Amino acid sequence: MHELGIMDSILRTAFERSEEAGASRIHRITLTIGSLSGVAPEALEFAFGALTVDTAAEGATLDIRRNDVRITCAVCGAEYVPEAPVACCTVCGSPGGAITTGREIELTSLEVS
Repeated sequence: MHELGIMDSILRTAFERSEEAGASRIHRITLTIGSLSGVAPEALEFAFGALTVDTAAEGATLDIRRNDVRITCAVCGAEYVPEAPVACCTVCGSPGGAITTGREIELTSLEVS
């Protein structure tokens, strides 16, 4: 379960940012997880519960937002959400392109006091 290591890293960043802000308590952590990230949200939630015991984040809310895959067409430059396993541009029909979102694991926001 690599989500435990991922959540540990996220929490270390959250604690650092909280301290930098002069806060002693974390109330909410919001993450954005791409659908191609390979991360199971349920496993992140489990890890969050286990790793926040007796910390400044104990009792905090974890919000996980999913981000769909988006591709930028290599031919026409249009950005689109692929509709099938073979991604063809919805504007010009060309296959493939560059994945622009969908692989990220981001600490999007932090509510502290």
